[in-house]
Parts: sequence; structure tokens; C-alpha cells
Amino acid sequence: MMEFLIETRDYGGLGRGLTTGIANVCVETGQLARNQARMVAALDAFAAEGVNLALFPEYGLSGICLPEDPDTPAYLERANLQAQLPWLRETVAPYLAGGMEYIAVNGMAPDGCGGFYNVTLVMDDSGRIELEPSRTYRKTFLPGLEKKLAVSGVNDRLVLDTPYGRMGFLTCYDICFPQLITELVYDEHVDILVVLSAWRRQGKREYPGLDVREDWIYQRQWETLLPALAYQYQVWLLAANAVGPHAEAGSDYCGCSGIWAPSGLELMKGSDSRESLLILKNMDIRRALDIERLSFSCVAYYSETRGCV
Repeated sequence: MMEFLIETRDYGGLGRGLTTGIANVCVETGQLARNQARMVAALDAFAAEGVNLALFPEYGLSGICLPEDPDTPAYLERANLQAQLPWLRETVAPYLAGGMEYIAVNGMAPDGCGGFYNVTLVMDDSGRIELEPSRTYRKTFLPGLEKKLAVSGVNDRLVLDTPYGRMGFLTCYDICFPQLITELVYDEHVDILVVLSAWRRQGKREYPGLDVREDWIYQRQWETLLPALAYQYQVWLLAANAVGPHAEAGSDYCGCSGIWAPSGLELMKGSDSRESLLILKNMDIRRALDIERLSFSCVAYYSETRGCV
């Protein structure tokens, strides 16, 4: 049985609010069985705490597959999301039948042309687990390594109406592209941005003339972008990121999964070096949004000014 550091807090919202569980866990390349066991252990902990929405990192089942690895094609044949649907139905679906409402996972899925999309699948308590457009998001922006294995979903969107608010989904590198987020917030009117990621820590930048050096630039960017997006767009931001050793030698995922309020304030954040589960109970999604937008609503102002153009 895998053991995680579990951090639980109660938001204190009135009535029955959203209880979110975020897995800030290790994702091991090529280790499907270990990643499956890790997901089950996290779901057990989430179920015991009454979680409604469970979020897992990008490539949470397969781990990142390296294009230069000769074992990758055979591994992806069994580890891609389409091939994993029977396991998801048999092993994960019972958690939804037991009271959980939404579980979001990510992985490669065949594009029908011999390649793959990076796909986020949101399973719900309807009992239907399929890679269909109404429950999937195909990642838009792919970094260089991923472009060797996957193709972009281009203009794909996934917005879900839930009892807690409208949720829009992003994957990792997507958060660097404001137009995509602007469309989700201003055109689709989402209340909650959900990010599944495998964001790494290391990246060097140096400015010798200023005596400035940063060896963990990617982690710094992650920790800067997420609260900024929550504040700038006045939305909730929920992010699940991998933590621990990265497939590339000498690199790590930076973890720091978390929950940010529409004010941009950090409510919970995971470790940058060890596995942990974050559980925030009874979140009053609507009240926090109303408070933040009462004196100034960027969504309303955007709609008004666009009508004047």
C-alpha cells in the first residue's frame, strides 16, 4: 500500500460545496503498473475524505514516453488511454459509483492516423467512460519533445457545466498562451480552470553582467503563472502536477500542485520534492467569485467594451 503525505483543509463554505482532491504524485516513465497502483491508492484516500473532484497529473498512467526510446511504440500500445479504458472502467469507475463525481486523468490517445493526441479524460458518475468529445480535451500547445510523438488538438475545448460552476480544462504548456485562456474565461464563461501537468523544475538562465542566475527557472515560472492567471482572470485555478524524478537524466518534475482562489491567493500547495495529496473540503466556489467580481468584474467589463467596438 502506497503512503502519501495527506494535507486536508476545510474551506468552511455554507452548504455542500466542492471537495477537491489533487494528486501531487510521482509519474514514472514506462511503469504502467506502478502508476496504476499510485492512482488507486490516491483514490482510496480521496474517497475516504468525501472528494467530489479528483485530479491527477499529465501522463498519470503511462508517464512521459521518450521518442528516442526503442521500447516506446510497444509500451504505448498498451499504456495509451484508449487501451486503458477497460482498466479505467473496472478499477476507477467504482469510485464514481461510490460517491465521487468527477475524476480527471491524462495520457496519449490514438489520433486515428497512426499518431497520438495528448488527451485529458474527465470521467463522471454517469457510468459512461469513453474518449468522446464531450468528456475529453486534446492538448493544444506541445513543447518540442512532445511534438515528436503527438499532434495538437488545435481548437479543441472542454468546458463542463457542474453543480459547482463551469470548469475549463488546460494541459501543462497551455498555461503559457493567454489567448486560449481568454477564450475559456471571456467566451466560455468558465468559473474554474483545471490544469493537469508534468511540469519540470530545472532550466538555467544566467545574466552574468547582473550577477543573476537561476537553475530552476521552470519551477519559478510555474509558481508565478498559476496565481497570476487566477487573479488576472478572476477564476478558481486547480492544478495537479507531477513531482519527483523526470525521465530525462538529471531533471525533476517540480510538483507544487495547488489551489488558488480568484484573488490569486494560494489556498493549498503541494511539495516540490515529495508526493502528497491535497484535499480542500466544502469550497464555496460561487461566493468567492461574487466577492472578487463585486467591485470590478473583468469578464463583465470585457463584454461591455467588446460591444462598443
